[in-house]
Amino acid sequence: MKGSWAGAVRAVRAQARKVYARTLCLAQRIQYVHLCLLANIWYLAQILPPTKEHVQQLTTVCTWFIWQGAIFRVPVTTLQLPKEQSGWALANIEATCKTLLYGRLWFLCTKSSSITTSLMRKWNLTGSIANPPNVHGLPTGITYIRLGHGIYPPTRPTRNHEKV
Repeated sequence: MKGSWAGAVRAVRAQARKVYARTLCLAQRIQYVHLCLLANIWYLAQILPPTKEHVQQLTTVCTWFIWQGAIFRVPVTTLQLPKEQSGWALANIEATCKTLLYGRLWFLCTKSSSITTSLMRKWNLTGSIANPPNVHGLPTGITYIRLGHGIYPPTRPTRNHEKV
């Protein structure tokens, strides 16, 4: 996961450097960030969640490209405000990535014959989930793929090294 995101961040950084010298106004730079720099990121975000470090790096690259060393800058949070609130509607990378991932999972759960649906049913996660959700019983890593034909029930905590 980290390798995939590191490569994606490097690609965005390289693309930003390549077009850095173009003469664009602020609105055009923000539009370029949305349409070109972050386009591939949105595909990866549907599969793998980014780490905080990668979100920070992407935000840094985007603001570096937008401001081009300008003296009078506004905070990123101001750029992320909707246009009705005097912002520029710059995408909040972390929120957008989470939304895309959750949306993709929800879409996969609606299919009747997907592995995701089978896992959700096996873990009894098909109904409404209490807030906050209990994620301690979910298997870590790829152990659920290695064991039991792709479906592995949640593990329960063990005491004194008893077998599960």
